[in-house]
Amino acid sequence: MHVRNIGQAYLGQEIAAVTVKGLVWAFFAGALRFSSTSLIGNPNLVTKIYMPREIFPLASILSQLLDLGVASALVGSYF
Repeated sequence: MHVRNIGQAYLGQEIAAVTVKGLVWAFFAGALRFSSTSLIGNPNLVTKIYMPREIFPLASILSQLLDLGVASALVGSYF
């Protein structure tokens, strides 16, 4: 697979490498953003209900992990 952009040829391997790096970065950024806001955005649940506080960020990270898995499967099927 070759792609041309302003006179430069890009190989499919270069595009795949950038895409995989982007997927990992999107997972990291999304997990960090959603896990921090899960505690800050729900102070009533954190203080009034007895449960381990790690559950809220862990649920956010697991949802981002599922998103990463689906995106990786789609990218893997394309390349």
